[in-house]
Amino acid sequence: PGLNSQGECAMGGLRTESGYVEEQIRMRKQRRHPRVSLKTFHGEIAGKRRVCKGRILDASTSGLKIAGIDPDLFTEGSIYPLTLSGKGHNHRVMVSLCWINRDRSENYTEAGLKLISAPWEWISFVLDQAILQDAGIGTTH
Repeated sequence: PGLNSQGECAMGGLRTESGYVEEQIRMRKQRRHPRVSLKTFHGEIAGKRRVCKGRILDASTSGLKIAGIDPDLFTEGSIYPLTLSGKGHNHRVMVSLCWINRDRSENYTEAGLKLISAPWEWISFVLDQAILQDAGIGTTH
């Protein structure tokens, strides 16, 4: 997974600034696994002999979006341990990089991570949050 030489994610789609919003809208409509907001969660990811902490923006049973991490942490095709923490929950998952979006002017980075392995407790937690969100109750996290 990751970007190829044309800047395409393994899932397809050119990663240009002008097409970014349109691509995100298209991907949300086609998403098989609904995303849930988990903005009170943070994640610590280990790579290249260091640990980087970021904020989890949303998650699904197949991946998540993390913000505020160092983009130089990642090597294409590598798998990384990620510890997810928030509201009394702690889960360790394994992830790989799918896409990364950098805003150099604001020194801000978002990355899409694919879940390679995750404990059932994490999957169950995300599914429960998706049910609450779909019911309009919102999430507690």
